[in-house]
Amino acid sequence: MTIEPAPTLFDVVPAVDGDDRTPLLPVRHPNQDLFICDVLDAIPKDDMASMEHPVFSLSTKPDNRTRRYEHNGNVIEIIPSGKGLATIHDKDILIYCISQLIAKMNQGEAPSRTVRLQAYDMLVATNRQTSGEGYRLMTDALTRLRGTTVRTNIRTGGVEETRIFGLIEEAIKGIDGIQQSAYVLFLQSIPFSFYPFLAIFFVFLVVLSGRDFGPMYKAEIRARSTGAVTRSDAKKSNDRQMDDFEEKQDIPCLAVNALIPIGCLIAGVIGGMYISGEGESLQDIVGSANAYVVLIWASLLACMAAFILTLSQGLLTLNEAVEAWIIGARFMLTGLVLLVMAWAVADVTNILQTAAYLISLLGDSLSPQMLPTFIFLLAAAAGFASGSSWGVMAILMPLVIPLSWAVLEIHGINDSEHLHILYSSIACVLCGAVWADHCSPLSDTTVLSSLASGCDHMDHVTTQLPYALLTGSVAMLICTLPGGYGLPWWLLLLSGALMLFMVHRFLARPTNRFTQAISESD
Repeated sequence: MTIEPAPTLFDVVPAVDGDDRTPLLPVRHPNQDLFICDVLDAIPKDDMASMEHPVFSLSTKPDNRTRRYEHNGNVIEIIPSGKGLATIHDKDILIYCISQLIAKMNQGEAPSRTVRLQAYDMLVATNRQTSGEGYRLMTDALTRLRGTTVRTNIRTGGVEETRIFGLIEEAIKGIDGIQQSAYVLFLQSIPFSFYPFLAIFFVFLVVLSGRDFGPMYKAEIRARSTGAVTRSDAKKSNDRQMDDFEEKQDIPCLAVNALIPIGCLIAGVIGGMYISGEGESLQDIVGSANAYVVLIWASLLACMAAFILTLSQGLLTLNEAVEAWIIGARFMLTGLVLLVMAWAVADVTNILQTAAYLISLLGDSLSPQMLPTFIFLLAAAAGFASGSSWGVMAILMPLVIPLSWAVLEIHGINDSEHLHILYSSIACVLCGAVWADHCSPLSDTTVLSSLASGCDHMDHVTTQLPYALLTGSVAMLICTLPGGYGLPWWLLLLSGALMLFMVHRFLARPTNRFTQAISESD
């Protein structure tokens, strides 16, 4: 008995009498070499999994519909990319990539985490055009495969787990991508947080030098000469509810009343991290700990310590202590609402595949070296308009990390030598948001600062604005921008500090001379 070989994707089925059409595409490359693409003979377009729950679109036109399937408690949801759902024709590219991995394994070689392909070979092997139009269609196919997301629930050992993954990520899981945990990424980004370091340095520079400039110089001269810490027409910011709490004259103020609750908070965080975390090293323990739960319990421990100290010394009655706690919680309520809303927006952007859309839109046009600076300005603009650094961080971070990694991949520099761009991009989200927080009159921290100090809110904004603008500009131009090209972070930080010193020396004028002149005239 003779068994005829099964037809492959490149076989041409004879036409029926009277019909000049064939059910298959024409053979565009009759002399092709199928050296490793044996898996193509399996005709993969009829696998039962994707036929029962169609993951791939059958239409060649952009399909932007989100598909959801439910059966016996099992849910699968397919979310399209910015260019639509991955099509059944795009699936050939996945099969070709898998064939490359299989070929390496058959040769006794360990498959690499990065699959590098010749575009021409893939076009020929999948029977596609090799013209300019063919390369464009291949690019669109890769974009659809990269952006199409599958969300499903998995039951293992009676426990239901929701998983969200991309087609390529799940198909070649562990081959390419970011391997570090979120905690490690954050630690690696700290050296590139130039603005906070330079801002702290500038504060000490102004205080120790006795020199000032801008509106703050005028305010300091007014305070030294007249004793007036605010303008005559200034509107004092104050919380009227705190005026109801009168200081007990017969009870001394003790520093331990502040140090013990703060110490309980720190100890609670450290202990909670150790208890909830897993691993052998400190890094693994902290990285795997449930930070949200730990912070809640540590905060509760600090509040209980404050209550005990307050009531035991008779500083406040029980009703006054509870009322004071409520007032303090009210200050944090705005921040909590902003965070919840920001998380909601971040979840919406994830469902809408905003990150994938930005990658497809900006991935090719963005320079990897300029990416951190671009993110710094974007975070600053969003933070200044919204007045919330927390909200900006929660919204931008899920977008920036995939965008940064995709830009590195597109330019072929997603290796350890260029990971500083990713670290700097993460740091720029945090730094840009904090910078905007210092500049924006809508910022919650700015409002709380003027409220706590009892000064005019706009006076507080105008006096700190020159400091923030100067430090932020130096951090961006002297540190972040050159840092994208691989300069050492410590050299950039020293350069930024030196630049701040020189500019401050040039702009600032001494304030103690004016005070000395007044004392001599008296």
